[in-house]
Amino acid sequence: FLLCSPHNPTGRVFSADELNRFVEICAAHDVVILSDEVHSGFVFKGEHAFLPRLSETAARISVWGSSPSKTFNTAGLRAASLGSKNPELNAKLKAELTASQPDRSIFSQTAFAAAWTECDDYGEQVAAYVKKNLEFAVEFFRTRIPSIKTYLPDATYLMWLDCSALGFKTQTELSEFFVKEAKVALNPGESFGPGGEQHMRLNTACPRSTLETALQRIEAAAARRCALLG
Repeated sequence: FLLCSPHNPTGRVFSADELNRFVEICAAHDVVILSDEVHSGFVFKGEHAFLPRLSETAARISVWGSSPSKTFNTAGLRAASLGSKNPELNAKLKAELTASQPDRSIFSQTAFAAAWTECDDYGEQVAAYVKKNLEFAVEFFRTRIPSIKTYLPDATYLMWLDCSALGFKTQTELSEFFVKEAKVALNPGESFGPGGEQHMRLNTACPRSTLETALQRIEAAAARRCALLG
């Protein structure tokens, strides 16, 4: 079972009760949970629960994955971690990683360790900045782009935009509207699976000036579209 916690793209923080229910179901069917917790540095509502710590059962059937790439913007270093409290699963992980020979360098490993052990202040400041960006964007959509619906996510720096009122029949048309009309490239909702139709994902982890420019472009394009629809 592939679990993204906190969830991307909806920004949902799962409660301990919800996670324990996932564990209960998966354990009953002998299913291993791979928990991607890469967005746990950006939690604004509720509390992130690290899956393997929830219970002995959770520890036995789960593998967790994380990276400083989101919190510290180090994706280009290609450094991440996978682990399990289950010795058997851990041995399988090590065998697979050894066989696949993932890219590694002393530079990426040094940065990985420094991010997690020496940069708490930076991470906290980035999270605070992102939270203000999210609040700014939510208010901007509410007051100036009412044709696109969104909400303040519990976590992550991503916003899930409901664009169904713009009246496009396909995701391709919607995506092209943002690129060609608004001059802003967002992630198409369909790429995240069923239920993503008519949605787009907006990244707010950028300077406020960049975010404001993007929102102003979307505002103008949405106004033209709504005028065309009458």
